[in-house]
Amino acid sequence: MAGFGERIGVGLAEALAKISDRMQWTDERRAEVEAFDAAQLEKRRWSLAMTRKAWGEEHSGIPGKHLKLLVAGAVDATELACSAPLAALEQGALLIGLLGVPRTGKSLGAAHALWQRRVALDERRLADELDRPIAAMAAGLYVTAFKFCRTPEWEQSDHPAHRAELLVLDDVGREPAAKRLDLEELLFARFDDDLPTIFTANATTATIGDLLDGRLVDRIREVGMLIEFDKVLAKGLQR
Repeated sequence: MAGFGERIGVGLAEALAKISDRMQWTDERRAEVEAFDAAQLEKRRWSLAMTRKAWGEEHSGIPGKHLKLLVAGAVDATELACSAPLAALEQGALLIGLLGVPRTGKSLGAAHALWQRRVALDERRLADELDRPIAAMAAGLYVTAFKFCRTPEWEQSDHPAHRAELLVLDDVGREPAAKRLDLEELLFARFDDDLPTIFTANATTATIGDLLDGRLVDRIREVGMLIEFDKVLAKGLQR
């Protein structure tokens, strides 16, 4: 007959074995839960990426040649100076001018800033910081100055360009001269409403005053930012 101490030892060993089995089961279960959560997170991330792509194609106005690069993640923000517009937005600049000769990446830089705004919204949604659906207009709108000025409804205050969270106005200076003043009034109005605007122009910091009203240029220099793009892009990014 086993002694009392021996029985205690056996019982303790059995209890420890059960605890060990339970801990092993718990570790396995935890690994399963973590794997499931990771898979669900990746599924949500993929879903948001598809939604973002659809937004880019249907609502953002971003040109297809730029959108293709952005969706594929083929834009090196540092190399192409695309990080500068984003940094200006983060610093609170409301009027941001991207200047330079053609094919230096101004338009792509503006599109990249708009795209990253949407990416940031999606990341917040992924982290459950946003409990509402992302609206079609979310992140903002990309439009060329020439096309915008030819849109009959553009002067209406409810036109998307007047209320977009971020407006990218591409190729300022190519619109009809008669519409230039109205375009400048739009920039002033968005500034007064605390809505950021990025515009591109084939100009330099020294010549932008020949293109836009001096009061607007002074406003940009005071509370906005003028960024010159001086590096001609590789042909694959000029499309």
